[in-house]
Amino acid sequence: MNNVKKTVLTASVCFFALTVLFIIITAVTENDVCYSLAITFGTIFYHFIMRLAVGWLIPKHFNYKNFWFKEKGFEKGLYKAIKVKKWKGRMPSYNPSSYMTKNCDLDDIINTMCRNEVIHEVIAFLSFVPVLFPLVFDALLVFIITSVAACLFDLVFVVMQRYNRPRIIRLRNRIKGE
Repeated sequence: MNNVKKTVLTASVCFFALTVLFIIITAVTENDVCYSLAITFGTIFYHFIMRLAVGWLIPKHFNYKNFWFKEKGFEKGLYKAIKVKKWKGRMPSYNPSSYMTKNCDLDDIINTMCRNEVIHEVIAFLSFVPVLFPLVFDALLVFIITSVAACLFDLVFVVMQRYNRPRIIRLRNRIKGE
Protein backbone atom coordinates (compact mmCIF):
# COMPACT_ATOMS: atom_id res chain seq x y z
CA MET A 1 0.00 0.00 0.00
CA ASN A 2 1.45 3.39 -0.97
CA ASN A 3 1.83 6.37 1.36
CA VAL A 4 -1.18 8.30 0.05
CA LYS A 5 -3.50 5.29 0.54
CA LYS A 6 -2.17 4.72 4.06
CA THR A 7 -2.55 8.40 4.91
CA VAL A 8 -6.15 8.58 3.65
CA LEU A 9 -7.19 5.40 5.46
CA THR A 10 -5.40 6.36 8.68
CA ALA A 11 -6.83 9.88 8.60
CA SER A 12 -10.34 8.52 8.04
CA VAL A 13 -10.08 6.25 11.09
CA CYS A 14 -8.55 9.03 13.21
CA PHE A 15 -11.16 11.62 12.28
CA PHE A 16 -13.95 9.13 12.92
CA ALA A 17 -12.49 8.35 16.35
CA LEU A 18 -12.06 12.05 17.15
CA THR A 19 -15.64 12.76 16.06
CA VAL A 20 -17.03 10.02 18.32
CA LEU A 21 -14.78 11.10 21.20
CA PHE A 22 -15.89 14.74 21.04
CA ILE A 23 -19.55 13.79 20.61
CA ILE A 24 -19.28 11.78 23.84
CA ILE A 25 -17.41 14.56 25.65
CA THR A 26 -20.01 17.09 24.45
CA ALA A 27 -22.87 14.87 25.63
CA VAL A 28 -21.28 14.58 29.07
CA THR A 29 -19.98 18.15 29.54
CA GLU A 30 -22.11 20.28 27.17
CA ASN A 31 -18.88 22.14 26.39
CA ASP A 32 -19.15 24.45 23.35
CA VAL A 33 -15.52 23.95 22.33
CA CYS A 34 -15.96 20.17 22.32
CA TYR A 35 -19.17 20.60 20.32
CA SER A 36 -17.29 22.67 17.73
CA LEU A 37 -14.52 20.09 17.60
CA ALA A 38 -17.04 17.28 17.11
CA ILE A 39 -18.57 19.15 14.16
CA THR A 40 -15.14 19.98 12.71
CA PHE A 41 -13.81 16.43 12.97
CA GLY A 42 -17.11 15.04 11.69
CA THR A 43 -16.95 17.27 8.62
CA ILE A 44 -13.35 16.31 7.93
CA PHE A 45 -14.28 12.65 8.38
CA TYR A 46 -17.11 13.11 5.86
CA HIS A 47 -14.67 14.50 3.28
CA PHE A 48 -12.27 11.58 3.72
CA ILE A 49 -14.81 8.76 3.82
CA MET A 50 -16.83 10.23 0.95
CA ARG A 51 -13.69 10.19 -1.22
CA LEU A 52 -13.05 6.54 -0.40
CA ALA A 53 -16.69 5.60 -1.04
CA VAL A 54 -16.79 7.36 -4.41
CA GLY A 55 -13.59 5.59 -5.47
CA TRP A 56 -15.10 2.24 -4.54
CA LEU A 57 -18.46 2.93 -6.23
CA ILE A 58 -17.45 4.41 -9.59
CA PRO A 59 -17.45 1.81 -12.40
CA LYS A 60 -14.12 0.53 -13.69
CA HIS A 61 -14.56 1.02 -17.45
CA PHE A 62 -15.16 4.13 -19.52
CA ASN A 63 -15.14 5.01 -23.21
CA TYR A 64 -12.59 7.77 -23.70
CA LYS A 65 -14.25 8.64 -27.03
CA ASN A 66 -17.39 9.73 -25.16
CA PHE A 67 -18.17 13.44 -25.55
CA TRP A 68 -17.58 14.05 -21.83
CA PHE A 69 -13.92 13.05 -22.10
CA LYS A 70 -13.09 14.87 -25.32
CA GLU A 71 -10.86 17.91 -25.03
CA LYS A 72 -12.91 21.10 -25.29
CA GLY A 73 -11.78 24.12 -27.33
CA PHE A 74 -11.08 26.37 -24.33
CA GLU A 75 -9.00 23.83 -22.41
CA LYS A 76 -5.57 24.34 -24.00
CA GLY A 77 -5.69 28.07 -23.25
CA LEU A 78 -6.85 27.42 -19.69
CA TYR A 79 -4.07 24.88 -19.07
CA LYS A 80 -1.48 27.31 -20.38
CA ALA A 81 -2.87 30.16 -18.23
CA ILE A 82 -2.79 28.10 -15.02
CA LYS A 83 0.57 26.53 -15.98
CA VAL A 84 -0.51 22.92 -15.51
CA LYS A 85 2.70 21.62 -17.08
CA LYS A 86 4.77 23.16 -14.26
CA TRP A 87 2.87 21.76 -11.26
CA LYS A 88 1.14 18.56 -12.42
CA GLY A 89 4.12 16.36 -11.60
CA ARG A 90 4.13 17.44 -7.97
CA MET A 91 0.61 16.27 -7.17
CA PRO A 92 0.12 13.04 -5.21
CA SER A 93 -1.53 9.96 -6.67
CA TYR A 94 -3.75 7.61 -4.70
CA ASN A 95 -2.65 4.67 -6.86
CA PRO A 96 0.51 5.56 -8.82
CA SER A 97 0.90 2.01 -10.17
CA SER A 98 -2.20 2.50 -12.32
CA TYR A 99 -0.18 4.93 -14.45
CA MET A 100 2.93 2.76 -14.92
CA THR A 101 3.51 2.36 -18.65
CA LYS A 102 5.94 -0.59 -18.44
CA ASN A 103 3.29 -3.04 -17.24
CA CYS A 104 0.19 -1.33 -18.56
CA ASP A 105 -1.41 -1.00 -21.90
CA LEU A 106 -1.95 2.65 -22.86
CA ASP A 107 -5.66 1.85 -23.27
CA ASP A 108 -5.70 0.85 -19.58
CA ILE A 109 -3.99 4.10 -18.60
CA ILE A 110 -6.44 6.15 -20.68
CA ASN A 111 -9.36 4.31 -19.05
CA THR A 112 -7.85 4.95 -15.61
CA MET A 113 -7.56 8.64 -16.46
CA CYS A 114 -11.24 8.78 -17.47
CA ARG A 115 -12.28 6.94 -14.32
CA ASN A 116 -10.18 9.16 -12.07
CA GLU A 117 -11.58 12.26 -13.75
CA VAL A 118 -15.13 11.07 -13.01
CA ILE A 119 -14.19 10.17 -9.43
CA HIS A 120 -12.82 13.65 -8.79
CA GLU A 121 -15.78 15.33 -10.50
CA VAL A 122 -18.23 13.41 -8.31
CA ILE A 123 -16.16 14.20 -5.22
CA ALA A 124 -16.06 17.91 -6.16
CA PHE A 125 -19.86 17.88 -6.37
CA LEU A 126 -20.29 15.94 -3.11
CA SER A 127 -17.92 18.36 -1.36
CA PHE A 128 -20.90 20.68 -1.09
CA VAL A 129 -23.05 18.28 0.98
CA PRO A 130 -21.69 19.85 4.22
CA VAL A 131 -23.33 23.12 3.19
CA LEU A 132 -26.56 21.37 4.28
CA PHE A 133 -25.13 20.68 7.77
CA PRO A 134 -26.17 24.12 9.12
CA LEU A 135 -29.75 22.86 8.95
CA VAL A 136 -28.72 20.89 12.06
CA PHE A 137 -25.62 22.78 13.24
CA ASP A 138 -24.53 26.42 13.14
CA ALA A 139 -21.58 27.92 11.23
CA LEU A 140 -22.74 28.07 7.61
CA LEU A 141 -19.66 30.09 6.61
CA VAL A 142 -17.30 27.37 7.90
CA PHE A 143 -19.12 24.72 5.87
CA ILE A 144 -19.06 26.91 2.76
CA ILE A 145 -15.33 27.58 3.09
CA THR A 146 -14.44 23.91 3.65
CA SER A 147 -16.71 22.80 0.81
CA VAL A 148 -15.22 25.27 -1.67
CA ALA A 149 -11.67 24.36 -0.61
CA ALA A 150 -12.38 20.63 -0.94
CA CYS A 151 -14.05 21.14 -4.34
CA LEU A 152 -11.13 23.18 -5.67
CA PHE A 153 -8.68 20.54 -4.41
CA ASP A 154 -10.45 17.85 -6.43
CA LEU A 155 -10.85 20.03 -9.50
CA VAL A 156 -7.05 20.23 -9.64
CA PHE A 157 -7.01 16.47 -10.24
CA VAL A 158 -9.74 16.77 -12.88
CA VAL A 159 -7.58 19.35 -14.67
CA MET A 160 -4.56 17.04 -14.51
CA GLN A 161 -6.50 14.13 -16.04
CA ARG A 162 -7.97 16.32 -18.77
CA TYR A 163 -4.55 17.86 -19.49
CA ASN A 164 -2.68 14.55 -19.72
CA ARG A 165 -5.27 12.33 -21.43
CA PRO A 166 -5.13 13.90 -24.94
CA ARG A 167 -1.35 13.52 -24.89
CA ILE A 168 -1.57 9.85 -23.92
CA ILE A 169 -4.26 9.28 -26.56
CA ARG A 170 -2.01 10.83 -29.25
CA LEU A 171 0.89 8.62 -28.09
CA ARG A 172 -1.38 5.55 -28.17
CA ASN A 173 -2.60 6.41 -31.66
CA ARG A 174 0.97 6.93 -32.94
CA ILE A 175 2.07 3.58 -31.51
CA LYS A 176 -0.96 1.75 -32.95
CA GLY A 177 -0.73 3.62 -36.26
CA GLU A 178 -4.18 5.17 -35.96
